[in-house]
Amino acid sequence: MKEKNRLVLEEPFVLNARALGVGKSIILRSHVLKNILVPVITTSTLAFSNFVSSGVLMESIFSLSGFGTLLRNAITVKDYMVVASATLALGVLIGTVNILADIAYSFIDRRAGPDEH
Repeated sequence: MKEKNRLVLEEPFVLNARALGVGKSIILRSHVLKNILVPVITTSTLAFSNFVSSGVLMESIFSLSGFGTLLRNAITVKDYMVVASATLALGVLIGTVNILADIAYSFIDRRAGPDEH
């Protein structure tokens, strides 16, 4: 992330804004932040997906009761309806987070929005 920030600060549009006398805080807010937030959102979305999917393993290791334990017990006793429901719920949760990330992309970077042809 720090490397990406340094690379964006050396881009021609940032150097041009500095040459025009634009303040550093305005450059950081309006130019640099928009370019930095896209990888942050992508990384956060992937981290959330990994966090949710590793819940079953963590609950097994630390003997916690929760959604992962429910899923593991349902697999053990072959309760297919609970397994299907839990898998659907996890899929909807991760899908919702991915959709929210796509919406955030469209607000941050107008090029990522829908095409208007």
